Amino acid sequence: MKKYFQWKNIIIGKIDKNHPQAEEINKAVKEAEQFAEEDKKKREVIDTRNNLDASIMNIEKTIKDNADKLEEADKTTLTNACEEAKKHLASEDIEELKKATEDLKNNAIDILI
Repeated sequence: MKKYFQWKNIIIGKIDKNHPQAEEINKAVKEAEQFAEEDKKKREVIDTRNNLDASIMNIEKTIKDNADKLEEADKTTLTNACEEAKKHLASEDIEELKKATEDLKNNAIDILI
């Protein structure tokens, strides 16, 4: 029975060493709370950028799929609008990304609808 308790203490000691202590957990929680607002802003930038990128890809696919139905001037206009929008993909400014998306969609709507 004595050996059982010795092994149990060794195992518990190893488990305790591998798990974070309460102070480490509290520190991690405080850091997460501290950066929550920054993370939220970064997430919004990423979502807005992804929206712009998806719009570009959809319009490029539409141009490719309907090449025989679109006039050359319209294809050129849409292609140029996509190229202009691509210039904004590296931006971290949410308003710039939103405006680029809106401009691209407005150009596409004028031609495709």
